Amino acid sequence: MMRDWCGGTDGTWWRHLPAAAKAPVVAGAIAAYELAYNEGQFSTMSDFVTAYSSDTDRKADSQFHHLVAGDRGVTFGKSVPEYVAAIDRFYKTYPAKINLKIVGVLRCLRDRAEASCDEVGKSDLLPWPTGV
Repeated sequence: MMRDWCGGTDGTWWRHLPAAAKAPVVAGAIAAYELAYNEGQFSTMSDFVTAYSSDTDRKADSQFHHLVAGDRGVTFGKSVPEYVAAIDRFYKTYPAKINLKIVGVLRCLRDRAEASCDEVGKSDLLPWPTGV
């Protein structure tokens, strides 16, 4: 089994980080999140174009293009200190979610999140299919 870097990235790990380390961790996590999400979106579009470039079903092509073009990627429009404070607040407000990794918290903090942090915090289960 593969171990998480630094022994974990959940709320317990976050709470033990020195205050000076939290901003660089958040900046790195946001950069990695944006890169991975947007790379995945690009790869999906590229695969579709390759697979269906000669397909004559323009309706399916149009529907897919609308779906992908409507998703402008993942963005985080606030400052890093605002995200640090929001992560601190999340783990303090929802101590039962201590096992949720910080990237899971960032998922509900991103611009155009699929669920609010209150919804995530109040959910009986970890809300994301990935468990993070």
